[in-house]
Amino acid sequence: MDNRTQSEELDSPSSLEAVGRSLAQKRSECGYSQDQLANQLHMGVEQLAALETGAIDRLPEPVFIKAMVRRISAHLGMDADAMVHNLGLITKTPDRSRKASSPVTAPAAAQRGSSGSASPPDRKSRKSLIFLGLGLSVAAISVLVKTSPLDDLQWVQ
Repeated sequence: MDNRTQSEELDSPSSLEAVGRSLAQKRSECGYSQDQLANQLHMGVEQLAALETGAIDRLPEPVFIKAMVRRISAHLGMDADAMVHNLGLITKTPDRSRKASSPVTAPAAAQRGSSGSASPPDRKSRKSLIFLGLGLSVAAISVLVKTSPLDDLQWVQ
């Protein structure tokens, strides 16, 4: 990945607006409302609306915009590669509300949850603990069954 800053990377809302208009037109031709398409793609209708209008200030980082354009255009039967290419170099003005700090490293970014949910390694450890607990429970039950005096039980005939 190159060392360009976000402000250098982002600077063409007109291409985003053009792609957004194309997506909106094709969505309409396919007979989908914004709500229907957003539900089918499991995305927020607000993001779809922002994408269709080219409202870059209401959209996530450029890499996610490109991914959204690729998913939507493929779903609508459009050439996804061409649509992403038409985006060109998307630019956003840097978010002034964020504190200036050193860039986040990739491992830290991977551990950070977008909605406060557990990161994948946490989920994996939780699953391992659950399986370990189940395995120990089965082992304990089998030990109890083998050591119980079954011969002392009287069978009703």
